[in-house]
Amino acid sequence: MTKYYLQTNILCILIVLIIYLSMKKRNDAVPARRRTFNRLLLIIGVISVADIFAWYFNGQTIPGAKGILQASNIIYDAAITWAGYAWLNYVNLRVRNADYKHVKSKRILSIPLIIMILLLVTNPITGWLFTIDETNTYARANGIAVHWIISWFYLLYATIVVFKVIREASSRAEKEQYVPMLWFIVPPVLASVVQMFIYGATTTQCGMALSALIIAINYIVDEVSKDTLTGLNNRRALETTIIERLQKSNSQITVLMCDIDKFKNINDTLGHTAGDWVLKGMASALKSVCTIGDKRLFLCRYGGDEFVICGSDMTREDIDQLKINIENAIATVNKDYSEDLKFGISIGEATGNCLTYEDVESLISLADGRMYEHKQSK
Repeated sequence: MTKYYLQTNILCILIVLIIYLSMKKRNDAVPARRRTFNRLLLIIGVISVADIFAWYFNGQTIPGAKGILQASNIIYDAAITWAGYAWLNYVNLRVRNADYKHVKSKRILSIPLIIMILLLVTNPITGWLFTIDETNTYARANGIAVHWIISWFYLLYATIVVFKVIREASSRAEKEQYVPMLWFIVPPVLASVVQMFIYGATTTQCGMALSALIIAINYIVDEVSKDTLTGLNNRRALETTIIERLQKSNSQITVLMCDIDKFKNINDTLGHTAGDWVLKGMASALKSVCTIGDKRLFLCRYGGDEFVICGSDMTREDIDQLKINIENAIATVNKDYSEDLKFGISIGEATGNCLTYEDVESLISLADGRMYEHKQSK
């Protein structure tokens, strides 16, 4: 039995180590997102190590065995709940990108985790969650159900967040990039159910490691359609989305081409680091306004300092209001920038019924021309 636990947990440790090394070399537009995912990998590793100690010292009567057994089970249970909390934070950062102001939310959502840790730390006195008898043998107590409920709460909450984002997504391409995140909950829940009803099985960390692998693979695939610097969709994703919308009959497409004013001067005089700050500010401003009612607009970095906003069946009022919102959002971003980094925007628009992708390219070209006309008129 000891050999089974050792092999299972070492396999989990190797999986998270491989994931960490493969993800380490990749850039992320939101560094906090990568740090949170790495933290999740670390927690899964801690669960596996704690499980090795817990089962090795279970039933051992050597000096200090009871203390090690108590500590390893406390760490094991606390880490499982902490993993759910880390996953929820990763989901919020993933679906809301850099715009997620999550400090207050993190404090509120950490309350169940803190309660669980307090219950575990006091368990050697209360014996409410688990007990260890005179022979140093571990046994569950009735309170262990609270541990499962709190741990599942975080996984279910994160799943609801992902469902909501998928439901509000404006394109199939946007929906598809979040669907793999729904699968994260499946392996841990199935594994924990097995561990719940088959006493002696160790499967929870295996489910978590498998889910982390799913997310890592999805992240690598997602890089194909994402702009690394801003985290927005790239030109390839635009092509996929446009083709999808062409398949919808009688759908009128509106394209807004947005370009940063005097961006070359910022790069030449202040350097590319300053230019990157401006690009991120532009992306943040546009992302904050790309919603009309309950429908999201498609936004991508088209290339250089050009960004494209695309929507279907937009009215004249929708377009005018969107332009106003863009100007206001940029003004808000500029409040946090020094005078030499403040930037403006030129916008060109074009609307039409497109039957082929060539029609779409003509529409984008028309919007691009009108954008330059706007820029020259300033």
